Amino acid sequence: ASVIQKETASDGECYDIASTFYNRLVANMRLDADATVYYAIGDYFWETEELTKEHLDFDSPYNTRKNGGIPPSPICNMGVHALYAALEPNETGYYYFVYDTAKGAHRFAETEAEHINNLRELGY
Repeated sequence: ASVIQKETASDGECYDIASTFYNRLVANMRLDADATVYYAIGDYFWETEELTKEHLDFDSPYNTRKNGGIPPSPICNMGVHALYAALEPNETGYYYFVYDTAKGAHRFAETEAEHINNLRELGY
């Protein structure tokens, strides 16, 4: 629930974020959550503008870009919506998401190809 909390842009989308994470775990994929990387490098307030390859490769049990499963403990205090989302996520086919700063919300994708298209459209 704490990873959902840190990745969520709004209370409403936390159920889709949770679904994405559940789908990835069931498919034996890493969470690849940026929030856990920020926590692993000690940037608890997301002061780093952009994560580098060095950040993404940082050796920590909290870094879900390197490690499978969920972190060994919470990375923040979770809100009630994130907690409920962790318990009862939406049923989706999502495996990917990326934040759209212009819209202030995430774009979700079911396939890697859709995700790559979202990344390209957003200039990543």
